[in-house]
Amino acid sequence: MREKSILIISTDRTKIHGTRGDQSVGHGALPYAWPRSAVRRCRVRWYSDLVFRLVMLALSATTLVHGCDCLTPTVRQARKHADIVFRGRIRGFRDTGKGYQNVIFTVDRVWKGRVSRTFEMPALREEAACTGFWPNFLKMGRYLLVYANQFPDSTDYMTDICSRTAPVEDSKDFRELGSGHQPD
Repeated sequence: MREKSILIISTDRTKIHGTRGDQSVGHGALPYAWPRSAVRRCRVRWYSDLVFRLVMLALSATTLVHGCDCLTPTVRQARKHADIVFRGRIRGFRDTGKGYQNVIFTVDRVWKGRVSRTFEMPALREEAACTGFWPNFLKMGRYLLVYANQFPDSTDYMTDICSRTAPVEDSKDFRELGSGHQPD
């Protein structure tokens, strides 16, 4: 009769005791007795679970950093799909009393829509939902080219990181946009 090799884990699960035949390695009263193959399967399952969790953590961290995938439209597409397109300098922020701030622009050029010289829109910072401005765009004195759409049933406009909204110094859209016109 062939004896099996057994691995026994103690009640505090910190000590591992092995037995082979009548020889015992380790000591103490032990409630768990598993064959070595079962322990290997358990260990493999534990490592697989750990690897799976680490991969999921990495993917979710990537999603938090890059929350939305979007293709940047051409200037022509962005202009066509936006309700307003303008160039303006951030002159301040105003609390709306609705749990968010508005960014206040001094507008000097308009390519689409009716935009006044002083224009306000929600200063939402993009946080993995694509909607709003890149956080580093919303700084006092920053000069932006803004492509925005009007909220349904509202007077508010919103941009998103998938539009061509960008700091003026980084934008190459002006030649294609043309000369535009003065704000209303």
